[in-house]
Amino acid sequence: MTAMFKKIANTYAAAKTAATSFLAFLLRRKDSHCEHQFKRHLCYLTGDIFSCLLAPDYQDNLYLYERRVHKEKINCLYWLAELRNYRGIEDESEWLTLLLDAGQLRRRVTDHTIFGLCSDELMDIEAALIAIIPYLGTINSVEPLAFLTASLDSFDDSFEHVIKVSAREPLVFILFLGALRAFRDAAAIHNED
Repeated sequence: MTAMFKKIANTYAAAKTAATSFLAFLLRRKDSHCEHQFKRHLCYLTGDIFSCLLAPDYQDNLYLYERRVHKEKINCLYWLAELRNYRGIEDESEWLTLLLDAGQLRRRVTDHTIFGLCSDELMDIEAALIAIIPYLGTINSVEPLAFLTASLDSFDDSFEHVIKVSAREPLVFILFLGALRAFRDAAAIHNED
């Protein structure tokens, strides 16, 4: 009788171990799904923010553009909350905060025609951000970090020679560059971990 109980106990322990490892597998998979969705919507948010800066009809269709940004911000916050349920860390919220801080440029500038002077640099920054977001928190983000750094240096050069002279509020571009450099530095710090 005791041999039968030992066999049942061993079978129960094996089933419990298998169920625990399967549950851990499902949680890792859900964690990976949440991270993927968060990064996907962060890319969409980046595109929407930069479309506000680059679209010539932004002032005429303010509600349309701001609604897109708002919807993607809500999606990012939803997936960030889901991600926190599985991880309990807050690295990703820093990236979202810095991106939204950089996105305030669209509200801080009164004359949106100034973006026409630096549209090529803004498109390069947008492309660099969209290229780096999928690699945030991984080791493989060295090349996109270099692309983002080169894009920011190009925008800084344009700022020094053109925008600083032409813009009514040159200080807001310094804040924009500061937020994007902080984003780059946060991505680089998480890349080293």
